[in-house]
Amino acid sequence: VLAERPYQWAWDRDVIVRMYRFGWPLLINGLLMFFIFQGDKAIVGAAFSMEVLGWYSAAFTLTLAPAILVTKVAQSLILPGLSRVQRDSQKFLDHFTLVTEACLLVGLAMGVAFIVLGPELLTLVFGSRYKNGEAVVIWLGLTQAVRIAKSGPMIVAIACAETKNPMLSNLARGCSLIMALVAVKLEWGIVAIAISGLLGEVFAYGISLLLLRIHLDMKIEGLLIPVISCSCISIGFVFVGEVIRHGDNLLLKIGLIIGGIAIAVFFSLWAMPKTVCKLRELIVYRFGSHEKH
Repeated sequence: VLAERPYQWAWDRDVIVRMYRFGWPLLINGLLMFFIFQGDKAIVGAAFSMEVLGWYSAAFTLTLAPAILVTKVAQSLILPGLSRVQRDSQKFLDHFTLVTEACLLVGLAMGVAFIVLGPELLTLVFGSRYKNGEAVVIWLGLTQAVRIAKSGPMIVAIACAETKNPMLSNLARGCSLIMALVAVKLEWGIVAIAISGLLGEVFAYGISLLLLRIHLDMKIEGLLIPVISCSCISIGFVFVGEVIRHGDNLLLKIGLIIGGIAIAVFFSLWAMPKTVCKLRELIVYRFGSHEKH
């Protein structure tokens, strides 16, 4: 009744071409992620018993769910802001540093959480019958932690319509399936399959950053210290987690956890001072005293 013009479909070749160029790598990327996520479990199911597949899948689901939530929320919150400043090179570079380092920090926090609490959380959520999954939940948690870190450069690439970045980096991630098959062939055990996924994510993260350097001329050299710092903290917490789980001294366990967190915070402040301060400002603004003014 109120229409000013009749409803009809029209064909705009330029719009269709833009949609195709932007969308087809994301479609391929979605298919890649499906095969990667199911590939590990398919290999475990073929090489081991259904019981092993059950607790491996439980550990995989426990670590995957928070990672998907974080990456989806991060993309929804960050992408519009990045898109608005993509034509201002200096602002975009500042946003790039903040986004990539913030994703590194969130990934580090998740990795440390699964290293320290992952085994207990698995049995708490799924029951004692899934206790054998404690052997892999730490490595699967670290895998998803790197995936969260990898979402930073991917979001930056998508903001500039460089949608081939996620596709190519996850194509590189697929090499973990080859490593998993090799691990099965050499009878290295199920832990080696979980570690192969972690190595695949690390490789994909490096490829994603390299593609930003090649296609968008982003200065990724500044991320070297933050990446090394987060990697060292994660490796240190793996050893701390082993001591905590196999030690009998309660005070030693508490001391290791407090000391490890203190060291992690110190190195984070040292490696990413601007990003940590910015995140602190955002938290204070959101939950702090700004409501009083």
